[in-house]
Amino acid sequence: MTAQSRSGGDALVKLTDRAEALHRELDGLAPPWNDELMRPEPRCAAKQIAVTALALHLGEGVGRRAALRLSAEALGRSRGHSRALVKKNASEADAVLTYGLAPEAVAAIARRPADGLLVNLDALVRPVRVREAAQARARALRGARGGRPDEGGPLLRSVRRMIELAEAGDAASRRQLRLLARQLELWRDAPTIHAAE
Repeated sequence: MTAQSRSGGDALVKLTDRAEALHRELDGLAPPWNDELMRPEPRCAAKQIAVTALALHLGEGVGRRAALRLSAEALGRSRGHSRALVKKNASEADAVLTYGLAPEAVAAIARRPADGLLVNLDALVRPVRVREAAQARARALRGARGGRPDEGGPLLRSVRRMIELAEAGDAASRRQLRLLARQLELWRDAPTIHAAE
């Protein structure tokens, strides 16, 4: 293992620890009040993941997709969720972030001082209805695969994982992505060879 890959792994461990700390901090906040039930109501997993992913993204500079994955996995480990449930919660959190929040509202919170970031993000996400956000995603994607984009094959999944690692600070993944980009440029610029008819 090279020093660079170790440092990338160390960065990932630190971000994972930060995601777990954000979940604990959010759990320590008073649960949101439900006016209809006239009592506090615990946050659903999708909203918890959305809040902590946004906090990682805005507060730590982690890429949005990497932040979502880190947050979902950290919550899943702390609550003993199955892999399938972690995936479902992450998907719902992605719908909340993409289709349930106004980008201007997120940008306004990003411009505020870092103090109280988690409280402000919790207040922003609290009124979002997860089901409505998921339905908005399904409409936007015309119901393809239940509203989720195509996952692609194993190669595309590997490249996406490399991107997530690069966004989390892994220098080896960044280098591999640069090499891949150069190779794609070479292929794009190469003359096309047609088979003889």
